[in-house]
Amino acid sequence: GLIFEIMVEGPKKYRHIIEGFFVLVEEMLHKHSIYRGKALDGGNNFVDVNSVSPEDVVYTSEVMRQMEANVFSPIKHAEALAALRQPGKRTVLFEGPYGSGKTLAALLTAQVATQNGWTFILCRPGKDNIHQVIQTAQMYQPAVVFFEDIDVIAEAGDGSGAVTKILDTFDGLRSKGLKLLLAMTTNHVERLHKGMVRPGRLDAIIHIGEMDRQGVEKLTKRVCGVALADNIDFDEVFTAMTGFMPAFVKEALDRAVRYSVARNDGQVGRIDTEDLVLAANGLRPQLCATMAAQRTTTKAPGRRMR
Repeated sequence: GLIFEIMVEGPKKYRHIIEGFFVLVEEMLHKHSIYRGKALDGGNNFVDVNSVSPEDVVYTSEVMRQMEANVFSPIKHAEALAALRQPGKRTVLFEGPYGSGKTLAALLTAQVATQNGWTFILCRPGKDNIHQVIQTAQMYQPAVVFFEDIDVIAEAGDGSGAVTKILDTFDGLRSKGLKLLLAMTTNHVERLHKGMVRPGRLDAIIHIGEMDRQGVEKLTKRVCGVALADNIDFDEVFTAMTGFMPAFVKEALDRAVRYSVARNDGQVGRIDTEDLVLAANGLRPQLCATMAAQRTTTKAPGRRMR
């Protein structure tokens, strides 16, 4: 938003001096702004990017490869990619169901961005104007704009063309050496207009879904730590957690820890395979309820049944 405003009034013969003054002010803001290279939201509030540790975020190996190639690498190796004539302006869509870790992807991206001198701006749907955020990002580039839950403004059949306008705004940015990354997330990729997801409008679509066996094992060791028994049957644990999104795996592991504390009168005892399986089985009904709710909310609006 507007922080302050400078107005200069004077004789016309001093116009070039006044214009030069504003040029100097603009250059000063570009080079020494308190926002450049920081993480903030669309309301110019700083975002705490250290609220999550990268070690606590576990995706499948395929998701990590996609994120490294399409999100992190363009930030960390911007100059090398520019020398290879790779475009400095990119658009990426993270898609997947609730609890798959798309919000955590935003925080990880913010960490990589600020560590490499990029500005990170989180655009909050319903709160921030995405077009103004993109303009701000252009001012403080190299920059990342991260827009969560884009399906909020892009439900199928709404006819608003809101997403198209966003991409048109982004595509319309033209300047030499432009370094901008637009990342968006959606829980309902099926609601987006087909013209948006075609090649040429999006450089990459990264699907974040259920955890694989390797991810379950890695997160289990991370959460349970030294309390984890040595003879864990991770095949059995993964079977019990089949279909779990990262958030559900994390909750199941936290439950296993609580089971251990309850069983050992306030102390964490050894967490074995049975603890992990019981925790997963106890969470299964909640997963089923969540999936049923998603199926209800994804029904096409406005359709008449006879």
